[in-house]
Amino acid sequence: MKKFFRKFILHKYSDQISDIGKRPLFIISEDENNAHELTMALNEHDDVQIAMEPALFLLHIGKLAYEHYLGELSMQYQKASRFKGDKLDEQLRKISFKNTLGNNYGFELNPFKKSNGKSFKKNMDDFRWGAPLNPDSNTYDGLQYLFPDMKAVYLYDKSKSSQKYAFLQEQSNCFIIEQEEWENNKTKVMQQVFAYIS
Repeated sequence: MKKFFRKFILHKYSDQISDIGKRPLFIISEDENNAHELTMALNEHDDVQIAMEPALFLLHIGKLAYEHYLGELSMQYQKASRFKGDKLDEQLRKISFKNTLGNNYGFELNPFKKSNGKSFKKNMDDFRWGAPLNPDSNTYDGLQYLFPDMKAVYLYDKSKSSQKYAFLQEQSNCFIIEQEEWENNKTKVMQQVFAYIS
């Protein structure tokens, strides 16, 4: 039954997938347990569906997008590509969206999920999909280029502070939560996060 609905939904709305793919939401954390807990909380929102496992595939997509559009050899990559203009972007967004919905990432699209009484089809403009992710700076830049309306939530733990995610401090599309604040008042933090991703 799940396979039928997943196949049905992806086929029926395949012409809209590239538009949906512009609005991913990525969860970034150095602690897997915190990332899991935050993902569970986000999935309570009617317009959000996040994979429970890290989508390693998306890291490759981000690196590809960076090298193709932003890297030192980007002009050579673009000249060699058989996809021109927005066609490559569209293909990569469709691949990313479909693969994140697959069983490999512990996620199934729920065709009955609604928001404010709206049907799934009418709810496409509000829908955010995504997964936990651990990108480096270049991969993050590549994902930003590919997904214009992308947003990220970074759960920051001072006790595990490193330079790995220092670049997120300067990203306007990344909402940063301090671990202490998360532990002390999850309800308030989630209200802020939901307001941010809306």
